[in-house]
Amino acid sequence: MIFAMILHSAKGLGFQSIFMPFMDSGRLPCPYPPLKNKDEWQRRFVYAALTRTQLNFYASYTGEMNDILTRLEDDNLEKYLNYIKA
Repeated sequence: MIFAMILHSAKGLGFQSIFMPFMDSGRLPCPYPPLKNKDEWQRRFVYAALTRTQLNFYASYTGEMNDILTRLEDDNLEKYLNYIKA
């Protein structure tokens, strides 16, 4: 079964796989962030997607990957996630 939903409606739910499209460099993961703290809002949006997945996280992009994802290497992923939670 496949669910297609916005990330905000997935709050509190978990899925085996999450697909996050349009993670191109220069694009905003959340196209309608509030006017304040846009960078933090984008990081939290990606964090919400990462924490909803139980097995696989897939991000699609063309050209270069979004800066938010390029910082997520194995050695600093836990540190990054803890930073966003704070």
